[in-house]
Amino acid sequence: MADIGKRIREKREALGITQEELAVRLGYKNKSTIAKIENGTNDIVQSKVVEFANALNTSVSYLMGWKEELQAQSQLQISQSEQSLLHKYHSLDDKGKHTVDTVLEMEYNRCKDNCSEELIIKPKEDKSHLLPMAAHNDTITEPEELEKTIRDLAKLKRPKK
Repeated sequence: MADIGKRIREKREALGITQEELAVRLGYKNKSTIAKIENGTNDIVQSKVVEFANALNTSVSYLMGWKEELQAQSQLQISQSEQSLLHKYHSLDDKGKHTVDTVLEMEYNRCKDNCSEELIIKPKEDKSHLLPMAAHNDTITEPEELEKTIRDLAKLKRPKK
């Protein structure tokens, strides 16, 4: 079973995940269990192999040594930026992962034939969306507060550029 620990370590390091992060994902109290599994001291119960495979984006077959991953996958070089994105993705809850998957699928479909179109999601350059939508003040009867409210309302009518 020591080979499974070796493959777990290789996949974990390739994804840029620490032993502690993997332990948290799998419900272990600390990283020592992961370290013992990786160095072959501890065995893994069969039900946990599936969880390890899911957490490491691989198959049970690969972890168990039944078949090697595709050569293309093993030769794939992951940049620091991609590792960072994978790390962030892995830290999301299911709802967050679903959102990212949906946006990526939309962007992939838009871009697969011709990626020269404008991006679907782009940052707003116009800051007018940051202006308040309403003004309310309980001390509106005071002259200073009335002036402030009038200035705020004027900004709503004519946002500065």
